[in-house]
Amino acid sequence: MGMDRDYEVDGIKGFILTSKNGRPLQPSAVNNVLYNIMDAYNKQEAAKAKKEHRKPA
Repeated sequence: MGMDRDYEVDGIKGFILTSKNGRPLQPSAVNNVLYNIMDAYNKQEAAKAKKEHRKPA
Protein backbone atom coordinates (compact mmCIF):
# COMPACT_ATOMS: atom_id res chain seq x y z
CA MET A 1 0.00 0.00 0.00
CA GLY A 2 2.95 2.31 0.61
CA MET A 3 0.99 4.72 2.78
CA ASP A 4 2.63 7.91 3.95
CA ARG A 5 3.44 7.62 7.68
CA ASP A 6 3.57 11.33 8.28
CA TYR A 7 -0.12 12.17 8.76
CA GLU A 8 -0.93 14.95 11.18
CA VAL A 9 -4.21 15.41 13.07
CA ASP A 10 -4.59 18.39 15.39
CA GLY A 11 -0.80 18.75 15.53
CA ILE A 12 -0.20 15.09 16.48
CA LYS A 13 1.84 12.76 14.29
CA GLY A 14 2.91 9.13 14.45
CA PHE A 15 -0.34 7.54 15.57
CA ILE A 16 -0.65 5.05 12.69
CA LEU A 17 1.22 1.87 13.59
CA THR A 18 2.88 0.42 10.52
CA SER A 19 4.96 -2.61 9.67
CA LYS A 20 8.51 -2.43 8.36
CA ASN A 21 7.19 -2.14 4.81
CA GLY A 22 4.86 0.77 5.66
CA ARG A 23 1.55 -1.07 5.76
CA PRO A 24 -0.86 -0.38 8.63
CA LEU A 25 -0.86 -3.06 11.32
CA GLN A 26 -4.01 -5.06 11.83
CA PRO A 27 -5.57 -4.86 15.32
CA SER A 28 -4.63 -8.49 15.98
CA ALA A 29 -0.98 -7.70 15.22
CA VAL A 30 -1.04 -4.77 17.67
CA ASN A 31 -2.58 -7.06 20.29
CA ASN A 32 0.18 -9.63 19.70
CA VAL A 33 2.89 -7.00 20.13
CA LEU A 34 1.34 -5.76 23.38
CA TYR A 35 0.90 -9.33 24.65
CA ASN A 36 4.57 -10.11 23.92
CA ILE A 37 5.71 -6.98 25.78
CA MET A 38 3.51 -7.83 28.76
CA ASP A 39 4.65 -11.46 28.77
CA ALA A 40 8.34 -10.49 28.70
CA TYR A 41 7.83 -8.02 31.56
CA ASN A 42 5.96 -10.59 33.66
CA LYS A 43 8.72 -13.16 33.14
CA GLN A 44 11.37 -10.63 34.20
CA GLU A 45 9.32 -9.63 37.26
CA ALA A 46 8.81 -13.27 38.26
CA ALA A 47 12.54 -13.98 38.01
CA LYS A 48 13.41 -10.82 39.97
CA ALA A 49 10.84 -11.63 42.66
CA LYS A 50 12.16 -15.18 43.01
CA LYS A 51 15.69 -13.85 43.39
CA GLU A 52 14.50 -11.36 46.05
CA HIS A 53 12.35 -13.99 47.82
CA ARG A 54 9.06 -12.12 47.36
CA LYS A 55 5.82 -12.41 45.42
CA PRO A 56 5.78 -10.89 41.92
CA ALA A 57 4.06 -7.52 41.67
